[in-house]
Amino acid sequence: MRPTTGGAWLCAAMLACATPRPATPDGGDGGSIESSIADVPSDRPSPNPHCGPDGRPAVAYPPGPHEIIDDAVLPDLSFADGRGGTVRLSQFFEPCAARARFLVLRQMAAWSGPSQWHAAHTAQSLRALGDRATVIDLLTLGRDNLPADARELDAWRQRFASGMLADQRVLLDPEYTLRAVYIGVRLLPVVIVVDRRTMRAARILTGPTQHTLDEELARTVARVDGLPPPDHREHPGEHELSEDQWDMLREMARIPPPPPSPTNRYADDPRAAALGDRLFNDTALSTGGVSCASCHQASRDFTDARATGVGVGFARGGRNTPTVRYAPYTRWLFWDGRADSVWSQAVAPIENPIEMRSSRLRVAHEIFDRYRTEYEAVFGALPPLDDRTRFPSDGMPGVAAYDAMPEPDRVAVDRVFANVGKAIEAYERTLRFAPSAADRYAMGDMSALDAEQKAGLHHFFASGCVQCHHGPMLTDDSFHNIAMPSGRADNAGDRGWIDGIAQVLANPFNAAGPFSDAPMDRGHLDRLPRSAPSVTLGMIHTPGLRGTARTGPWGHGGRFTRLDDVMLHYASQVRRNAVTSRVGQEDLHLSDFHMDEQTIRELRSFVEAL
Repeated sequence: MRPTTGGAWLCAAMLACATPRPATPDGGDGGSIESSIADVPSDRPSPNPHCGPDGRPAVAYPPGPHEIIDDAVLPDLSFADGRGGTVRLSQFFEPCAARARFLVLRQMAAWSGPSQWHAAHTAQSLRALGDRATVIDLLTLGRDNLPADARELDAWRQRFASGMLADQRVLLDPEYTLRAVYIGVRLLPVVIVVDRRTMRAARILTGPTQHTLDEELARTVARVDGLPPPDHREHPGEHELSEDQWDMLREMARIPPPPPSPTNRYADDPRAAALGDRLFNDTALSTGGVSCASCHQASRDFTDARATGVGVGFARGGRNTPTVRYAPYTRWLFWDGRADSVWSQAVAPIENPIEMRSSRLRVAHEIFDRYRTEYEAVFGALPPLDDRTRFPSDGMPGVAAYDAMPEPDRVAVDRVFANVGKAIEAYERTLRFAPSAADRYAMGDMSALDAEQKAGLHHFFASGCVQCHHGPMLTDDSFHNIAMPSGRADNAGDRGWIDGIAQVLANPFNAAGPFSDAPMDRGHLDRLPRSAPSVTLGMIHTPGLRGTARTGPWGHGGRFTRLDDVMLHYASQVRRNAVTSRVGQEDLHLSDFHMDEQTIRELRSFVEAL
C-alpha cells in the first residue's frame, strides 16, 4: 500500500492510516480557514472537568489512560533541553482556558530533508494555527543518524534560529518517544497537535506536505472550537508539488561551489589542482599500472562500470566504486565513512594491497624524481629523498624499512604523502556538474521534464526518497542501514560504519592529525562516539543521486545491474528481508511503496533526469 505522505493519521484503535474525518453536515458553506481560527468567542466558558470551580486546575495533569495515539491524552512526557534542564508536557496544561491553545510536538531528525524544511519554515508550516501555537521540536537523531546529544541540539538551534517562533523550544529526544506513530507511514517529521485544555492529541500526521498540513490543521482548529469545518481547499494536481516540495526541489538545483576545506590550505590553489590532475592519472604511483583514474573514469562519471573495484593484479575489492564528483561536498568519505576529508581519502587506496599496492616512500620518491618543480612551487622544499640511505625506496607503517627510519624522517615522508592527497583534492574540487533536466525544471523550465518524469518526481517525494536524498548533491551525507546486499566474494555482511568510526578516529591523516592545516578545527570528529555503538553495524553512507543513472552497477556491493531493482529494494520489506548478507538493524525510516511496473518506471525515469 502506498504511504499517504501528506496526512497519514492514526486511529485510536488501530494506529493505522485512515482518511480524514468527514465534514459534519451543517447546512452552510462550511466557513473559511481564516474564520475557523479567528472568529472564536474569547469568553466561551471552559467545558473541561479538570478545571475547578474556582477557575484553577483541579488536577496537575489529566489522569490516564495515557497513550500516544489520536484523540488520547498523552502521557506527561519529559524531555531534556540539553543544558541541564527538563521540560514536561504538564507545564503546558491549561484546563481553565476559555479558548483552546495548541501544543505542537514535532519529531525531527537532523539528516531528514523534510525535517529541515519544517524547522526552517515553522511560521509558514503552522500558519493554520495562527498565534495559538506553542511548538516543541524533539530532535531525535543527529546528522549522522545517531541519537541526538547536546552538541547536535545546539547545532540545530543555531542553524534554524531565524525561523523559530517566540513560543518555541527545541529539546532532546534520543529515545524516539513518538516512534509508535511510525506503524503507519515512516516519514518525518511527525506532527502531533495537542489541545492544551485536555492534553489530547487532536491530530497526528506523519510526513505531511504543506498543503495537507494547512488543510488538516484548519479542520482540527474548527473541530476543537466547535465550529463547522472549513471549505475544502483545492489540492494540487496528481503530479503537482506543494510549496514545501517546490522549495526542496529548487534547493536541489542550486549547486554551490564546494564548501571550504579548512584542513587543506591548498584546496583552491590552481597550481595544486594542476599537479593533482597529473597525479590522479599517474599509474607510476602504483606497483601495477593502476591510477586513481583507472577506477574513477571521467567517461563513466568517475566510476568504473564494475560491480566492485579492481586493482593491481586484477585483485577485486568488496565494494562498488563511488564517483569522486561528490567528494568535495562530503563530510565522510568511503562507503563506511573511514575518512573525513578528500585528501585523506585520496591517499588511502595507494597503500591498499588490493587497490594500488604501493607505499608512501615509493610515492615520495616519484614526487622527488618526476614532480619536484611542480611540488615545491606549491608545498615548499622536499626532504633530501635522493639519499637512499635515509629514505629507502619503498615502505610504509608496518614495513621494516619504514619503521626503522628516525621519526623526523618518517614525518617528512608522511607530509609529502599527505600533500599528494591535498593536490588530488584540489583537482577534484575543479570538477563541475552540468545542469540536469531536473535542475532546469526546478528553475522554471516546465518543458524540461516529460509527463513520465514529472510523475516520477511526485513519487520521489511521496515515497520518502527525499528524506535522505535532498540538497544540491541529493544526499543527507549520513549513514543508514538499508539492507543492501554485500559485495564481498564470500557474501558476508558489510559491517560498514561500525568499523569506519574506529578507523577515522585512528587515522593520522584525519582532520585533527599532525598533517591537517587546521588541527584545532576537528570538524565532525568531535561528534563521533569514542566507541561505535551497535546501531552503526551495517550502516552505509548515503550516496548522492546526481548522474546516478551513469554510475551502475548500484549499491555499495554493486549487486544491482538495473535501476528498477534498486527501486524495488527500497519499495519492499519482503525483498530486503530476503538479502542473506544483511547485518545489523534495518533503518526505521524505510517506508514501503507501490511496486507496480508503472510506478517503478516513472520513478526510474525521474532519477535518470538527475
